[in-house]
Amino acid sequence: SHSIAESVSVKLASGKTVLVDVGYGGANYASLDVEQLGLTVEPQHLDELIKVGREIKWTLNESPESNSQQDSRLNGIYGTIIYEQLAASASQLHQRNVTIYADGRVDRSPCGSGTATRIAQLNHAGKLTVAMTLIHDSIIGSRFTGRIAKELTEHETSGVIPVISGNAYCTGTSKFTLNEHDELGTGFSLR
Repeated sequence: SHSIAESVSVKLASGKTVLVDVGYGGANYASLDVEQLGLTVEPQHLDELIKVGREIKWTLNESPESNSQQDSRLNGIYGTIIYEQLAASASQLHQRNVTIYADGRVDRSPCGSGTATRIAQLNHAGKLTVAMTLIHDSIIGSRFTGRIAKELTEHETSGVIPVISGNAYCTGTSKFTLNEHDELGTGFSLR
């Protein structure tokens, strides 16, 4: 995971200009502090957060800042992370975020690849060291805990190897049946 660009200026349709950071943690994300919007990361502001998140994603999607430094197939902005700083100490940072991806979808979790991105961005900015932990909450309160396993320099960019933990619960099971006479039963490919 690594930082791609810092303090990229984005003019919103409202006329307001915000500064976003772009980073990679499995996908490219634009991140901004919700303070720039005069809001908090809470459900009552979700419609406005989605609107801004979509606008930032599509504004930056084909910009040079959205280009992967390692693989052009990864170009483009996958989502926007709007975060709120909750607390900080010598050993940890605590943020709440909402991750808006696709065309206005909201991640129920703090977003795994988004958390990896935030860890890299915070490390790049000198705010998160190897000795620290990031407590990363989603807009609905689900939580990931992240830390830096290793700082590295590779492909002409500095970055980190993040370690992220959280909880997941089984919510269902499925059973598939394959009929031996079904010509398409094992799937098909058009490529």
